Amino acid sequence: MIGKKYYIDKKNKVKEMVFTNYDINNLYLLSPKRQRKDEIKVSDILITDSKMIEAIVKKKIDIKLDKYIKAISMLDEDDEGDWSTISQVLLDAEKFRMKLINEYIKYLGRQYRSISIEKLGLIIEELRKMRSKAYSNYLSANDRGRKSR
Repeated sequence: MIGKKYYIDKKNKVKEMVFTNYDINNLYLLSPKRQRKDEIKVSDILITDSKMIEAIVKKKIDIKLDKYIKAISMLDEDDEGDWSTISQVLLDAEKFRMKLINEYIKYLGRQYRSISIEKLGLIIEELRKMRSKAYSNYLSANDRGRKSR
Protein backbone atom coordinates (compact mmCIF):
# COMPACT_ATOMS: atom_id res chain seq x y z
CA MET A 1 0.00 0.00 0.00
CA ILE A 2 1.87 3.00 -1.30
CA GLY A 3 1.00 6.44 0.06
CA LYS A 4 0.07 5.37 3.59
CA LYS A 5 1.05 7.97 6.18
CA TYR A 6 0.80 5.78 9.28
CA TYR A 7 1.80 2.33 10.46
CA ILE A 8 0.52 0.23 13.36
CA ASP A 9 2.39 -2.96 14.16
CA LYS A 10 0.29 -5.36 16.25
CA LYS A 11 2.70 -8.29 15.94
CA ASN A 12 5.63 -6.54 17.58
CA LYS A 13 5.39 -7.39 21.29
CA VAL A 14 8.83 -6.03 22.23
CA LYS A 15 8.56 -3.22 24.76
CA GLU A 16 11.04 -0.82 23.20
CA MET A 17 10.85 2.92 22.94
CA VAL A 18 11.37 4.45 19.54
CA PHE A 19 12.71 7.97 19.34
CA THR A 20 12.06 10.06 16.26
CA ASN A 21 13.25 13.58 15.52
CA TYR A 22 10.68 16.02 14.13
CA ASP A 23 10.66 19.70 13.39
CA ILE A 24 8.79 21.19 16.35
CA ASN A 25 7.30 24.03 14.27
CA ASN A 26 5.50 21.60 11.95
CA LEU A 27 3.80 19.40 14.53
CA TYR A 28 0.23 19.30 15.78
CA LEU A 29 -0.76 17.41 18.92
CA LEU A 30 -4.26 15.97 18.88
CA SER A 31 -5.92 14.29 21.85
CA PRO A 32 -8.94 12.10 21.08
CA LYS A 33 -11.94 12.97 23.23
CA ARG A 34 -13.95 9.78 22.96
CA GLN A 35 -12.95 6.18 22.64
CA ARG A 36 -14.96 3.03 22.26
CA LYS A 37 -14.52 -0.10 24.35
CA ASP A 38 -13.16 -2.37 21.62
CA GLU A 39 -10.65 0.09 20.18
CA ILE A 40 -6.99 0.69 20.89
CA LYS A 41 -6.49 3.25 23.66
CA VAL A 42 -4.75 6.36 22.32
CA SER A 43 -3.88 9.27 24.56
CA ASP A 44 -2.17 11.61 22.08
CA ILE A 45 -1.66 11.71 18.32
CA LEU A 46 1.26 13.66 16.90
CA ILE A 47 0.54 14.77 13.32
CA THR A 48 3.48 15.72 11.12
CA ASP A 49 1.91 16.04 7.65
CA SER A 50 1.26 19.75 6.99
CA LYS A 51 -1.72 19.13 4.68
CA MET A 52 -3.40 16.93 7.27
CA ILE A 53 -2.74 19.49 10.00
CA GLU A 54 -4.29 22.22 7.87
CA ALA A 55 -7.34 20.07 7.11
CA ILE A 56 -7.88 19.26 10.81
CA VAL A 57 -7.50 22.88 11.91
CA LYS A 58 -9.86 24.07 9.15
CA LYS A 59 -12.44 21.51 10.23
CA LYS A 60 -12.17 22.61 13.87
CA ILE A 61 -12.59 26.26 12.89
CA ASP A 62 -15.56 25.53 10.62
CA ILE A 63 -17.31 23.52 13.35
CA LYS A 64 -16.80 26.33 15.86
CA LEU A 65 -18.01 29.02 13.44
CA ASP A 66 -21.11 26.97 12.62
CA LYS A 67 -21.77 26.62 16.35
CA TYR A 68 -21.66 30.39 16.80
CA ILE A 69 -23.91 31.00 13.78
CA LYS A 70 -26.47 28.53 15.17
CA ALA A 71 -26.28 30.24 18.55
CA ILE A 72 -26.92 33.63 16.94
CA SER A 73 -29.91 32.32 15.02
CA MET A 74 -31.36 30.71 18.17
CA LEU A 75 -30.83 33.88 20.20
CA ASP A 76 -32.28 35.98 17.38
CA GLU A 77 -35.46 33.86 17.29
CA ASP A 78 -35.92 34.49 21.00
CA ASP A 79 -37.30 38.03 21.02
CA GLU A 80 -36.32 38.85 24.58
CA GLY A 81 -32.75 37.57 24.23
CA ASP A 82 -31.33 36.63 27.61
CA TRP A 83 -28.47 39.06 28.32
CA SER A 84 -26.42 36.54 30.30
CA THR A 85 -26.63 33.86 27.58
CA ILE A 86 -25.59 36.32 24.91
CA SER A 87 -22.70 37.49 27.09
CA GLN A 88 -21.55 33.91 27.64
CA VAL A 89 -21.58 33.14 23.89
CA LEU A 90 -19.77 36.42 23.23
CA LEU A 91 -17.10 35.62 25.80
CA ASP A 92 -16.62 32.16 24.28
CA ALA A 93 -16.34 33.65 20.77
CA GLU A 94 -13.73 36.17 21.92
CA LYS A 95 -11.73 33.39 23.60
CA PHE A 96 -11.88 31.37 20.39
CA ARG A 97 -10.66 34.36 18.39
CA MET A 98 -7.63 34.60 20.68
CA LYS A 99 -7.03 30.85 20.32
CA LEU A 100 -7.31 31.20 16.54
CA ILE A 101 -4.79 34.03 16.49
CA ASN A 102 -2.36 32.46 18.97
CA GLU A 103 -2.47 28.76 18.06
CA TYR A 104 -4.18 28.00 14.75
CA ILE A 105 -2.88 30.86 12.60
CA LYS A 106 0.48 29.23 11.89
CA TYR A 107 -1.16 26.18 10.30
CA LEU A 108 -3.46 28.09 7.91
CA GLY A 109 -2.86 29.72 4.56
CA ARG A 110 -3.18 33.48 4.20
CA GLN A 111 -6.53 33.46 2.42
CA TYR A 112 -8.31 31.09 4.80
CA ARG A 113 -6.73 32.86 7.77
CA SER A 114 -8.09 36.27 6.77
CA ILE A 115 -11.52 34.87 5.89
CA SER A 116 -11.91 33.01 9.18
CA ILE A 117 -10.78 36.00 11.27
CA GLU A 118 -13.18 38.24 9.34
CA LYS A 119 -16.08 35.80 9.84
CA LEU A 120 -15.36 35.57 13.55
CA GLY A 121 -15.15 39.35 13.77
CA LEU A 122 -18.60 39.66 12.18
CA ILE A 123 -20.01 37.07 14.60
CA ILE A 124 -18.55 38.91 17.59
CA GLU A 125 -19.90 42.25 16.32
CA GLU A 126 -23.39 40.75 15.89
CA LEU A 127 -23.26 39.29 19.40
CA ARG A 128 -22.23 42.67 20.82
CA LYS A 129 -25.20 44.33 19.09
CA MET A 130 -27.54 41.66 20.43
CA ARG A 131 -26.13 42.06 23.94
CA SER A 132 -26.55 45.84 23.95
CA LYS A 133 -30.11 45.49 22.60
CA ALA A 134 -30.98 42.90 25.27
CA TYR A 135 -29.48 45.12 27.98
CA SER A 136 -31.43 48.17 26.83
CA ASN A 137 -34.63 46.06 26.76
CA TYR A 138 -33.86 44.94 30.31
CA LEU A 139 -33.35 48.52 31.49
CA SER A 140 -36.54 49.76 29.84
CA ALA A 141 -38.52 46.88 31.38
CA ASN A 142 -37.20 47.77 34.84
CA ASP A 143 -37.98 51.47 34.40
CA ARG A 144 -41.61 50.71 33.50
CA GLY A 145 -42.10 48.75 36.70
CA ARG A 146 -41.09 51.58 39.00
CA LYS A 147 -43.58 54.19 40.13
CA SER A 148 -42.53 57.79 40.57
CA ARG A 149 -44.09 60.17 43.10
